[in-house]
Amino acid sequence: DKRTFNKLIQSYENSYRYKKLAASSAKKYDQVLRFLERKLGNVNPDVLRRKDIIALRDANSEKPRFADYCVQVTRILMEHAIDLDWVETNHAKKVKLIGPTKEARQPWPPALVDEFRKVADARTLLLFELLLGTGQRIGDVLEMQWQEIVDGGVYVTQNKTGKLLWIPFGARLLTLLGNTKKQSMFIVTKPSGDGPWSYNGAEKAVKKYRQKIGAEKYDIHSLRYTAASEMASNECTDEEIASVTGQTLEM
Repeated sequence: DKRTFNKLIQSYENSYRYKKLAASSAKKYDQVLRFLERKLGNVNPDVLRRKDIIALRDANSEKPRFADYCVQVTRILMEHAIDLDWVETNHAKKVKLIGPTKEARQPWPPALVDEFRKVADARTLLLFELLLGTGQRIGDVLEMQWQEIVDGGVYVTQNKTGKLLWIPFGARLLTLLGNTKKQSMFIVTKPSGDGPWSYNGAEKAVKKYRQKIGAEKYDIHSLRYTAASEMASNECTDEEIASVTGQTLEM
């Protein structure tokens, strides 16, 4: 049989390497795998060279994060090809990544947090307070359910890490939740109230108010930094912060 990237990808998706990925990581990998199928589908992996991988990266340089994922996923595929004895060398291994092209995220300034609270509608404010009050990623917050609230906090199994956490609510968030009508099993619902709010819908709603108050520099993910920063300012230890956010101590 002719060895092709299509067959390599199919083999990889049936391997332990792929099956052990967290759901969020698998989703990102899948975008690149489908892209590589289109670009390299009938190519024999053994003919791929360093210059080809660099060209693939540079062709997507206007989207640095995706370009870097192309390199990283190709590395993984070539390692799998070595395991299959299809190739002897992983030419993607030393290809440099483009890396971040924008400033590192910073916590929201308190003044902008206050401004957001003043202008946001009820649904977007609930999402905002859950993000800020729990320090979790938006995907995990959108999946939170009323039944997971126990003893003044919420149980969360993080999609990215698989960690099970119990996160206590602060007084502001407890009051807001107490005044929120339960329309679904999910805490934050889509406008119709019959299911969870989609990522795109939630992100657009937050972005609208960020633009309104001049907070374009501070995105949804920055609220995790804000939560960690607030905990640090309240003299929480690194271990205590990590136990809430699920981040490593290094992060």
